[in-house]
Amino acid sequence: KGWGLLACTEIVHPIGATNVTDFFPPSRWSVEATAEECRGRWNATPRDAGLWIPRMFGFGALKASPSSDLSNWASHVIFSYGELDP
Repeated sequence: KGWGLLACTEIVHPIGATNVTDFFPPSRWSVEATAEECRGRWNATPRDAGLWIPRMFGFGALKASPSSDLSNWASHVIFSYGELDP
C-alpha cells in the first residue's frame, strides 16, 4: 500500500503507450487523470504537478539536448533483473 501512495505523491510515473513507438497496447496517461485517481484512493495529489522527482533530481532540459523529452537522449534503455537475467 505504501508504494501506491508514493506513486500518487512523489514518484509519479508517466506511463502511456501508443503501440507505434512501443510494443504495449495503446493507453493514454495524464497527470490530471492520475491526480483524480489519487484523490479518490488516498485523498492526495501528485507533488509539484507530478514533476517533483524531475525537478528534485535535475531532470529536465539537458545540456546535450534542448528538449526535456527523454526519448531524445534515452532511446536505448536496457531493463535488467540483476543476476536473475538468463
